[in-house]
Amino acid sequence: MRPDFLEIAEEEVQQSHIDNRLRQMRLEYRNFLELKGRNGVTYIPSKQEFEASNDYWREIMKNGKESKKFKAFRDRGIKWDFEKLTIVMGQSHSTGDSLLKLHTYISLLRCLD
Repeated sequence: MRPDFLEIAEEEVQQSHIDNRLRQMRLEYRNFLELKGRNGVTYIPSKQEFEASNDYWREIMKNGKESKKFKAFRDRGIKWDFEKLTIVMGQSHSTGDSLLKLHTYISLLRCLD
């Protein structure tokens, strides 16, 4: 599995870096889904961004916890293609096996190219 990854990345990558990137992706994905499911917010698939009133965003920014989770989505959508990320994150929730994580990350890199 690592030779496949090394071929794509063209550099040596530590398992901890892979785990960290997957953790970041999962967190952004969960926050994105949470915001997407809320009333007062409209998800625009063609832009992969949210639309909401300024008042709605102000309310979110008042709450420190929500501000931290959602403020990035005001100015940009999700960092990665949502449909492809849904496929990859759906596969990675079922196990903590590091080989599966590595395979998932390789799949993600291929999908996002």
